[in-house]
Amino acid sequence: MPTLNIRGRVMCFPGTSPLQNATVEIFDVDSGGNGDDIIFTGTTDNNGYLQGTSSDWKDRNTARVPRPWPFTGTVEVEVPDVLVLMARIRIGSYDTGRIPFSLPPPGAAIVPIVVPWSCIGIRKPKVNGEECNDGYDLQVKARAAFERGDPTVHITLYGPDAMPFLPFADKNMDALKALVGARLPGAPNMLYPNPVVADDLIYIAIIILCVGAAYSISVIATAVAIALILALILGYEHVKVHSATEADGTVSVDFEISK
Repeated sequence: MPTLNIRGRVMCFPGTSPLQNATVEIFDVDSGGNGDDIIFTGTTDNNGYLQGTSSDWKDRNTARVPRPWPFTGTVEVEVPDVLVLMARIRIGSYDTGRIPFSLPPPGAAIVPIVVPWSCIGIRKPKVNGEECNDGYDLQVKARAAFERGDPTVHITLYGPDAMPFLPFADKNMDALKALVGARLPGAPNMLYPNPVVADDLIYIAIIILCVGAAYSISVIATAVAIALILALILGYEHVKVHSATEADGTVSVDFEISK
């Protein structure tokens, strides 16, 4: 059974501190229609190291090729399963998505993977000051606040979770329109002629930003988008977005949602 000796190390940006207790999944990327397989799941130790043995990574891949004789139709042939690996690194709400991963040769030094966030900046998102373990927990806590009828609900993001929203923080209406138009051409023509108040427009723009950011940077953005839509359904009409720098240098973005 073909297995792999998985070795790796994960470091926080800029590569000087190990990322501890992060979940790492290793994927075998298949091209034969069998789908990608998770062949290893592990957790980094106090020095950021990861080690273990994978499951069987080889699949039987087939392809159809023209029949050599009598040159009619096709035949199915077996093709080699080429080893292509990807990794996904997660801790709390932070998620790299799939990134390339290569195994060092036996006896060779490990080249660390440097994730795009600082160890100092790893903080859980909050709803009205209460920490959330993940995106689902954020939605649950936000919904509870909306259903209680809290007059103002704050959703606060930190570090990499906050980064997609920095361009939209602390902007006036004209600047916000320009940003939405630049990211989604045609959006102003569709949204802004409608007879809605300025705060409603900000609401719509932030929802658009949340959905767009979810595809590229932060999985927590999807949770924020759902929370904003839910707030609108439950009678909240206004949202303001503020940015700040915490005492330890971590960037934060706060969604202030009110009726």
